[in-house]
Amino acid sequence: MDRDQQSTRIEAVSAADPRAQECIDAYFAELNERFPDGFTVAEETKVAEFLPPSGVLLLVRIGEEAAGIAALKFREDYSEVKRMWIAPEHRGRGLGRMLLSRLEDESIAAGFRLIRLDTSKYLPEAGRLYDRTGYTRIPDYNGNPYAHAWYEKTL
Repeated sequence: MDRDQQSTRIEAVSAADPRAQECIDAYFAELNERFPDGFTVAEETKVAEFLPPSGVLLLVRIGEEAAGIAALKFREDYSEVKRMWIAPEHRGRGLGRMLLSRLEDESIAAGFRLIRLDTSKYLPEAGRLYDRTGYTRIPDYNGNPYAHAWYEKTL
């Protein structure tokens, strides 16, 4: 295990955590740059929908530095991964896989055995992660206009 993995922590945080908000802002800024027509989201949906008991917001830290974020939203019959992002300078170190595993653990702890997510063709590394970690492509389940691929996994 390298030094980064040894000092890596993934913790549930509140929407008020400034490190979480910084990561979410960076996530949306990156999407806006990578999507040819930009990316917009209603301000109120940034984090409020992922707070207990409706979901959980997870922050990845390396030491004290915020390195990533992800949210899990609890639906009626499944949980849904949202806002998964690792800072560019920390990519390629297995943090995305670690974060996804923790999201799956949180889903099970909340009583869900099915987890779903969507991604865009403009985020090919995300699709590769989901393909490599046992997610199966499914038809569109949420009508997200930015998504091009939908996945699920039975936990």
